[in-house]
Amino acid sequence: MSVEINEQKCISRLEKLHSSLSSFPESPECLVFPLGSSNIDLPFQKTTLLHKWLFGYEFPATLLFIHKTKIIIITSSVKATHLKFLEDTKINGTVSVEFWKRINKNTEFNISLFKKLIKLINDDLCLENRTVGVILKDKYDGPFIKEWSPNWEEGKKGLNIVDASLGVSKALETKDDDEIDLLNASGTCCDTVMKTLTKELIKAIDNETKVTNSKLSDRIESKLDDSLFMKDLNNSLKSQKYNNTSFKPDVNDVEFTYSPIIQSEAEYDLKLSASSTNKQLKGKGSILASCGLNYKSYCANISRTFLIDPTPEMTENYEFLFNLQQHILDNLLKIGTVGKDIYQGCLDFMEKNGKKDLIPNFTKNCGSLIGLDFRDAQFVLSAKNDFRKVEASDVFNISIGLNNLVSKDLKYALQLSDTVAVLADGSYTLLTNSPKAKGKVTFLFNDEEEEERKAKLKAEQLKKLELVNQTAGKLTRSRLRSQSKDSEESNRQRAVRRENQIKLHKKLQRDGLLKYSDKSGGNGSGNLGPIFKKYESYVREEQIPQSVRDLRIHVDFNHQTIIIPIYGRPVPFHINTYKSCSKDEEGDYTYLRLNFHSPNAPGSGKKANEIPYEDSPENQFLRSLTVRSKDKDRMDDVHKEILELKKLSTKREQEKKAMEGVVKQAKLIEFRTGKLKKLDHIYIRPSPETKRVPGTLTIHENGLRYNSFSKADSRVDIVYSNIKNLFFQSSKGELVVIIHIHLKNPILMGKKKVQDIQFYREATDMAVDETSSNRRAGGSKFRRYDDDDEIEEEKQERRRRAILDKEFKNFATLISEASDGLVDLEEPISELGFQGVPGRSAVQCIPTGDCLVQLMEPPFTVINLEDVEICCLERVQFGLKNFDLVFIYKDFSKPVTHINTIPMEDIEMIKNWLTNVDIAYTVSTINLNWSNILKTDPYDFFSDGGWAFLPVGSDVEAQGSDMSEEEVSEFEPESEDAADEDDYIESEVSEGSEFADDGSEYSDESDASGSEGEDWDALEKKALKSDKNSEYND
Repeated sequence: MSVEINEQKCISRLEKLHSSLSSFPESPECLVFPLGSSNIDLPFQKTTLLHKWLFGYEFPATLLFIHKTKIIIITSSVKATHLKFLEDTKINGTVSVEFWKRINKNTEFNISLFKKLIKLINDDLCLENRTVGVILKDKYDGPFIKEWSPNWEEGKKGLNIVDASLGVSKALETKDDDEIDLLNASGTCCDTVMKTLTKELIKAIDNETKVTNSKLSDRIESKLDDSLFMKDLNNSLKSQKYNNTSFKPDVNDVEFTYSPIIQSEAEYDLKLSASSTNKQLKGKGSILASCGLNYKSYCANISRTFLIDPTPEMTENYEFLFNLQQHILDNLLKIGTVGKDIYQGCLDFMEKNGKKDLIPNFTKNCGSLIGLDFRDAQFVLSAKNDFRKVEASDVFNISIGLNNLVSKDLKYALQLSDTVAVLADGSYTLLTNSPKAKGKVTFLFNDEEEEERKAKLKAEQLKKLELVNQTAGKLTRSRLRSQSKDSEESNRQRAVRRENQIKLHKKLQRDGLLKYSDKSGGNGSGNLGPIFKKYESYVREEQIPQSVRDLRIHVDFNHQTIIIPIYGRPVPFHINTYKSCSKDEEGDYTYLRLNFHSPNAPGSGKKANEIPYEDSPENQFLRSLTVRSKDKDRMDDVHKEILELKKLSTKREQEKKAMEGVVKQAKLIEFRTGKLKKLDHIYIRPSPETKRVPGTLTIHENGLRYNSFSKADSRVDIVYSNIKNLFFQSSKGELVVIIHIHLKNPILMGKKKVQDIQFYREATDMAVDETSSNRRAGGSKFRRYDDDDEIEEEKQERRRRAILDKEFKNFATLISEASDGLVDLEEPISELGFQGVPGRSAVQCIPTGDCLVQLMEPPFTVINLEDVEICCLERVQFGLKNFDLVFIYKDFSKPVTHINTIPMEDIEMIKNWLTNVDIAYTVSTINLNWSNILKTDPYDFFSDGGWAFLPVGSDVEAQGSDMSEEEVSEFEPESEDAADEDDYIESEVSEGSEFADDGSEYSDESDASGSEGEDWDALEKKALKSDKNSEYND
């Protein structure tokens, strides 16, 4: 990094500091400012800030000594070179600057310099009041301080040491035009970040995204690595007006002073030292957001309160806080006003406006001086500050707030902060201008109405399904031919569904155009092409094996490199450049031909995400290389080694690709106080062990731990922050009861990458006796409830299942509660389930509130509906009994999910469900090639109409392009002949009255005989009724 110091500015500020020496509190005769190694954890130490103010940079291992007769700088010769211009300058016309140059590795010489300075202070310079000013709170480390401190501790014994912090604060207090420009740039950065933060915040609340405060904060902080955001920030900086017309801000000089602070729910901290919590973002009440940025170390700060569905009391208090801040700016922040009077003026304003009851909730100060120091502790606008007055060109962080407020059992807080510059004429200018009026920060989402709407839709859907089940009967869900015509009610529902789907498609198109309005914003773009995969054989020459001196071919397995001697020099070729190898023998020679990757080479036309070379027209490539040798055995060995190295490299890449996405979780914090909550005798899938052994699941402070009974060290840890979904599935109709966890990022279980972990217990111990007399009896068609013991066993089985379900559900609820809102418990809605093939076999796929899941057979399926862009129903044709369902995700780079072979009778239910959860769908008669479709550039895709290439909503069953469940009924005649045959039979029956009479008589007899022996369904109803009566009697 090149060091560019503004010489004129440095001299003028050094003169200002030297002139202010006489006005320092307690009148020190000299000032000593030692600075050791840089400390990124303490960026606002006064000596560091003094260096940045004087030189523009921090000069580590440097001591600055200031006396009214001389200035001494002890530093290295390299740093002294950058400050050489001071040697030729007389500060304030008379004072010279001396450089005493240290030698880094010569400790004795460096200590002699320090002793010389201390002797000079004691014997020559500080003879009047022997007072020396230092920054008492500054703490530095490093070799420089270790050399200085012992000598200073010994040498200062006869001196009066005073704190020079207040004097340095006053010297840095007033800002010149250049500093105001830097602060203006910082304020613009704060406004831009706050604008982005507001969008992300409201988007998360509106979409009900499960995200923690700290996660959202990290997302905002990472925006400085986003090229699109930096482009927007650069435009904002350039559009700002500055005092110095030649000032050209560089976006690369922008940094966060602290991580953005986002606070929601009941716990609020209005101090500058606050941090975002790990609790889930709650979209109700008030949300506090603060961000501080600095441009070339000059800081600005901004805080805003967002009111989410606020009560009238919250709105009223926010308006009052807004008016109070305006009162401070208009009437209290005046030149010559003491900090104490400004704070008292705030309290007086609260009393005058009938808000005296809010004084205990008011912050203990209303701001502080800001600049190079983010919060200057020497000038805080509080009741204790009776020694500092506001001056022209001061810049303050005006920060006020009300905490621990309660409205309708909802705890909330309010905060407003802005960076303000006091001008020479006594007026002020806001350096942060993000909107803060009530109308700009209040958002109404009507959550209660939305929940009622969803509950109503769900109830209607369940009612409809119940109606279908009643009509369909227990043997088949297909309806008879006589019931195939749509009723007026179903036609009306289809019309509503079609209308909703059209709206959803329009929204998709609108959002797509907005999201990808800038071509560079597309992900999954097909125009990006394969990327160059970087690699390196050797960083230093010393890493090359010594054996290459024999000028023979060598294979270096450690560095994955083939070393070939060319013109007497060993040339390394990384294995990634290698493509193939062939060996031939001709006469006495053995030829070894090595082929390398290059553009337009045979086989290079294959599509790949990564290429082992940087494809540029300026680059030259070596396509092949042939070497020959008379040493056949040696060439055979080299050939085998190259093939082995390539094999190992390919295997390593495959393992690396298999482990993509695996993250190292945070360390589990064990629960050590109180009783440990646990679930015993459960099994885990997938199992970390080869044998099926039960274990125990326990709840800890930040996660869960599963311990196997067989091995004490065999355990699986899951932290709450890595859990995306938590499911409970009861044993109703199943053989097991399940707690299922779907992770955000996969973890390693042994050597396997795992994203779904399941804990289960078998729900039944009953075994059916296939050899019983009832089974062997050939005269009975139905199995009858004639065994009291068997009935009692079934009753006990139902009770056992109910207890087991309750135990698992309660434990799953405890997990959700222990996560502090990070994890919500979901249950599959079995009434909405349908059969399909998402993996290897046909299984029941069941929706939950936010997902579609299959939790019974591995590989498990968990589809988060919030990640879904659109669904496509494929192979929907006349005559087919099954269709496929494809989920396309908002992240177009993510592979689509197929659920195949869904019965056509479920199509209506699935369409209704998709519409109710606000997911647009389309219908296709064929299977589409989604990999090619999603490789299209998103911007071009939506510009060309987006999903309009498929029918909008695709609810055109009435016209015959879609098949309803009536049309695919198994009872429908397959040909016209069958229909004619039915008509013929009907006519015969109507014509033959005697036959008809006999038939009716026969039917009466059959009914009478049928009533004598009850079938299985009737007996089952009787048994259920008996169970209920026995439970009531108990």
